[in-house]
Amino acid sequence: MFLLAACSQKAAAPSTQRAPSSTGATVDAGRAPDAMDVPRACRLHADCGLTRVPEGAVCATLCAPRPVTAAEARHLQAMAAAQRCPEVSCAPPRGLLVPRCEQGRCTVGTLTAN
Repeated sequence: MFLLAACSQKAAAPSTQRAPSSTGATVDAGRAPDAMDVPRACRLHADCGLTRVPEGAVCATLCAPRPVTAAEARHLQAMAAAQRCPEVSCAPPRGLLVPRCEQGRCTVGTLTAN
């Protein structure tokens, strides 16, 4: 019989202080910046795009696309086209996913059939 003992140390409470990351975005102090900290500034929906390429990768391996700027989407598409990337099989989305600019940041929106 195996028994698992829980660690008696409590995890440190997350900090509520905010600090600038190396990209200029503001992040919680004590937390490493991640892909969501990268600025995706926009003014119009046309300023945004979607990519299935994960942050720091070259091949499209995500089933759910992530929002990026339109320029970054074009750049990632060109880089992926120059590689021998594996095909990733994903379930179809429930609606049409579209890039959107909301409150000055690129996001993913869904258009559904009525």
